[in-house]
Amino acid sequence: MGYLLAVAHANDISGHAINMVVDGYSINDLLNYIKKHKPLVVGFTAFSIQVKTAAYMAGLIKEQFPSIVTCIGGSHVTALPTETLREFPNVFDCVIPGEGEAILLKLFDNLNSLSNVPGVFTPDTPVDNGIPWHNRHNQTDLFARLANLDDIPFPRWESFNLENYEGDKPGGHRLKLPMSTSRGCMYTCNFCSRNFGRRRLYRSEDSVIDEMSRNHTDFGADYIDSLDETFVASKKFS
Repeated sequence: MGYLLAVAHANDISGHAINMVVDGYSINDLLNYIKKHKPLVVGFTAFSIQVKTAAYMAGLIKEQFPSIVTCIGGSHVTALPTETLREFPNVFDCVIPGEGEAILLKLFDNLNSLSNVPGVFTPDTPVDNGIPWHNRHNQTDLFARLANLDDIPFPRWESFNLENYEGDKPGGHRLKLPMSTSRGCMYTCNFCSRNFGRRRLYRSEDSVIDEMSRNHTDFGADYIDSLDETFVASKKFS
């Protein structure tokens, strides 16, 4: 979410992230926030265990604010984009598998024609003989991918109330911020959906060190939490 907010704000798109658990938001709080700020798009991210809850909230939003575009990304829809749309009809206007930063700007430029945006799945996305497009070629890089991870601005942590996020020190507060130094996994384990595809991309060493320094200097982070899918894999196997 921090990366998505950074991309949005760097391109003059205002946005706000709500972590309903950490921020103490009820569903009514969320609906009141939407009523007050009138966003063009409300996006969710969800693992499979969360997708029904996300769909329930998106349904309430569509009932009260039908003109708002509702979308969802994350691990569940990356593995099952067209299936998610079928399971929750008239709830999500689109699903976005893979890297949302790659298509965020195109999404806002085509809010009235979402099906024209490569990498965005809508109820109109075609399938071949009943087989979802995403699954036709063993889930390789069929969705939008970034060409250079160094092009993503650093996460917009200033948009979050970091005091609400605990670290690892028992009984105390030591901030731990997540980082990704690479995306993608070259392996083919059958239990994994490979959220960022099989082509692995690496950030430069300078970019990684600069973000670590920023996390500590600007935000007081004492820990770095790696989110890489294959953190220790060698580049020669990518």
